[in-house]
Amino acid sequence: MSRLKKCQFRTCEEDSNNKCLLFHHFRKHDHLKWIEACQKDSLKTVSVFNLTHNFYVCNKHFLTKDYTRKLSPYKRFLNSMAVPSHHGDDSGECF
Repeated sequence: MSRLKKCQFRTCEEDSNNKCLLFHHFRKHDHLKWIEACQKDSLKTVSVFNLTHNFYVCNKHFLTKDYTRKLSPYKRFLNSMAVPSHHGDDSGECF
């Protein structure tokens, strides 16, 4: 059984019980930008290892342009330069 993933964006209460959402790990190369974007001070004290392995942001906080489709029109991959946003344009609907 997998662990429950929770979105770390300050105003979001989504978790992986919502099977229509994708949850993205914080990434090592730009974790500071993600912490700033999430507007959650408690993330500043989390180790980089822990942050990149155990903390997530849901797809509601990313723009459509932040994704690339590869291999199939149904698989979406987050671009390497994508940073979460309060005003993501993903509806969170199943795809």
